Amino acid sequence: MGLHANAPGRAGELAAVLGASLTRTFTELVIFGYVPLYLYASGERRITQLALVTALPALVRFVAANAWGALVDVTGRPERVLLVGIAGYWLASVGLLQVSTGLQAMVVVSLTAALFAALSPAGKALVSLAGETAGRAVPGAAATSRDGRPAAYRPLAWWLQLESWGWLLGSAAVAARGRLGLSPQGLLLVVAGAVTVQGVWAGLALRGLPGRRKACAARSWIAMFHGRLAGMVADWRRLYGRGTMALLFAVFGLSALAAEASFTVFGFYFTGVLGGSESGYGVTVAASTGLGLLVYAVMGRPGVRLAPGPLMVAGAVLYGVTYAVMAAAPGALTAAIAFGLPVYALLRIGATWSAGALTRADERGGGMGGLDGAEALATALGALAAGLVADGWGFRAVYWAAAGVAALLAGLAWQLKRRLEERCTAALPGQTAVPRVAPALDANRLRPDEITPAGNTAEPGGCGP
Repeated sequence: MGLHANAPGRAGELAAVLGASLTRTFTELVIFGYVPLYLYASGERRITQLALVTALPALVRFVAANAWGALVDVTGRPERVLLVGIAGYWLASVGLLQVSTGLQAMVVVSLTAALFAALSPAGKALVSLAGETAGRAVPGAAATSRDGRPAAYRPLAWWLQLESWGWLLGSAAVAARGRLGLSPQGLLLVVAGAVTVQGVWAGLALRGLPGRRKACAARSWIAMFHGRLAGMVADWRRLYGRGTMALLFAVFGLSALAAEASFTVFGFYFTGVLGGSESGYGVTVAASTGLGLLVYAVMGRPGVRLAPGPLMVAGAVLYGVTYAVMAAAPGALTAAIAFGLPVYALLRIGATWSAGALTRADERGGGMGGLDGAEALATALGALAAGLVADGWGFRAVYWAAAGVAALLAGLAWQLKRRLEERCTAALPGQTAVPRVAPALDANRLRPDEITPAGNTAEPGGCGP
């Protein structure tokens, strides 16, 4: 029984999974955005320790997201992996109630990151499969919505939109904490309460999802563990050995690295070099998040026929222009306008749609886990690189370097766009492609593992309009 059997079919089940997206980013905003500031105000002056509260857990998530994503594919139970991720966020928020130093916070968040890294790949696998199940009128047919787009596109856009709402709500909670007279521990209790409600909701809503038949029930735990591990390794080899998927991970990782480097130093650059105010900085970040929400909302609407390849190319080119403008900005207003553009939203939704299009149902968890792992690794490396470049050559050098990364990113994104289009229009002898865009191109330019055989009910979710 494939993963489609585990896709949430009713509106209540899908809502419970989508709610986990909002809860995840709401919790992360408090953990990674507020806790280091609280520790600094409490007397922790070792900036390296405070930076590691974000950097080290990101490295843990790089490994864990790939592992949990592969486990989704091997077990066929993404709803259980989702609940593990929710439990990880609960443990993180409760564990942080006891910390008083940056080192303690780093240990708590790093240990729990091995669990909460499970939520995002499992959640995105579930919502994308729900869309495909709803859009598959005939078994074995391509799953499309009424407007001709792959059916997974809309629920994935909703997932990303709710992630942005979580960031906004988390920011609002931090801003309102002082006015409401809430202590830092009280804020963490609010977060723990929200995660508890989400866990109960998801557990009740998803308890009826059918699972795979337990063909291995009589095997020993050691044999079962070995089988699961072998299956995960096979999943990784299949995904990372596939040229187009590896290229997608590289494109998304580079875009996340440049975005994280930009964000890491923007507050210092905006207020310290360009003369902007702290309130102006807050308005700029809020405006950027709001525009990102608008992008996700538009992409999730019926009738919007944009393919992921052109979205990523456009995002990479705009990134290069944006970073060059920020590097040469004469004042705070120019930098604020450039920073506020929701370019990362274009790349993020393009990459997520591509992961859905390039993976079968029984590979979806690994594909989404690879994306989350690439983003986590880029977060750690981007923050570190930004600090090193800023210390050595100044803040403007960070943005010139980011513009250079964007130029490389544009070339890779163009190559990825070509591969996506060729994959949708070409087929090898004895196989049928999924024609959506144009007449068939040279089939010899595609590898056999990048073609979906006709009649495969675990067919990828489509390639675009």
